[in-house]
Amino acid sequence: MNATPARRPLVPVLKKVLMALFVITPPLFLLGLGFVPCIDVTRADVARLDLQNLRGALRLYQERTGQLPTSEEGIRHLVEQGALEDQPRDPWGQDYRYSLRDGTLELRSQGADGLPGGDGDDEDIVLRCDVAPVTQALLRCEPNPPARGGPP
Repeated sequence: MNATPARRPLVPVLKKVLMALFVITPPLFLLGLGFVPCIDVTRADVARLDLQNLRGALRLYQERTGQLPTSEEGIRHLVEQGALEDQPRDPWGQDYRYSLRDGTLELRSQGADGLPGGDGDDEDIVLRCDVAPVTQALLRCEPNPPARGGPP
């Protein structure tokens, strides 16, 4: 005698699986929507983080060499000296601006339009730091400070 176990019909099993999916999926979807605003990062946010990272690279370079690059050398000098791997670009594909004058270091992204000034996405994102006169150590830094005589 060859006794084979009775087969269960497939349709009731599929119905149970589909019912479970219909019951579980909507709450998971709604829960997922609740987290979406938490990860809403704008290009301006990325640029602000990049400027902070550039400040860190400048600090390391200054500690190693005892000076900061001149305005003419700029960020390009950090790449040439191996402090950075590549010339950093802002989220809109433009080079970050660097200037060092009158005891102030300024790092800048000129926003979506690539031009000085602007509003909204076109607004400049600036990190300005005071520099110690003799040691060229970076002192207090201010993100998006009020303009000092216009963009460099």
